[in-house]
Amino acid sequence: MRPLVYSDLPPDIQQELGRLQAIIDVKPTFSERVRKAKTLWKWKGGKEGKKAFVLVKQRLQAMCIGVGICNYCEMNEATHIEHIYPQSRFPGKTFAWENYILACPQCNTEKWDKCSLLVEGQPYRLKKGEEPSTDVLAFINPREEDPANFLWLNLSVFDFEAIDDNIKATETIEILALNKRDTLKASRKAKYGDYRRLMEILYQIQMANDLDTIRSIYNDEDVSLPDHESSLTEIKAARKASIKRLIQQMPHPSVWYSIKSIASKSDPQWQKIFEALPEALDW
Repeated sequence: MRPLVYSDLPPDIQQELGRLQAIIDVKPTFSERVRKAKTLWKWKGGKEGKKAFVLVKQRLQAMCIGVGICNYCEMNEATHIEHIYPQSRFPGKTFAWENYILACPQCNTEKWDKCSLLVEGQPYRLKKGEEPSTDVLAFINPREEDPANFLWLNLSVFDFEAIDDNIKATETIEILALNKRDTLKASRKAKYGDYRRLMEILYQIQMANDLDTIRSIYNDEDVSLPDHESSLTEIKAARKASIKRLIQQMPHPSVWYSIKSIASKSDPQWQKIFEALPEALDW
């Protein structure tokens, strides 16, 4: 998981969300607010509400950690507007812009209305229909918090691990089943290999002294290179820019973050690459 960059909504869209939220808030009991929240969310309050949520989803897509990628698993396509604070537990946040994140259907199903609160330093999992006593979640909110402060990705086994047994981290990992989905872990491992391959190619290009060496690096790959050796510097710069774009658009940015923050200091091969390409630490 990686933090999201905040984006504002236009005033008229915020106003429409506020109008919808007010319909829920006037209900006198918690159970009534929950029922109204579920109904209103399903239909978005009609034509104007649905129109507003077209832009809401567009803004959330622009905030994604990758192009259309789920902000939780970092692998699948993000198609669902997910409530960080579940609407069945916090009906008062059903139409709060700050409570939305784009997630894939699987992560949305894994999380659903599971909700852990942090009560006296311990996690408390809410029961069905129970009104929360606090709004302090035992769950990482990537819209407000940097997940790297709570967990890290172990590149030896491709599991997320809590820093100092942090409760928010352990509950987030458990609720989203981040370490239990074999396909997800295999995808992280595969993407690590992709990052490694791209950076090793870039390293070899930066070390090359002539155009023929660069051509030999690519072998049979479909890469168009100029013939004149005078453009060697330009070719290196263009290849660097191209690989940088690829890396910044790839799924599993947490893998890349861990490579930069951990492997760059502990793995001799990565150390060599980043010593030659220190600017990549800012990609």
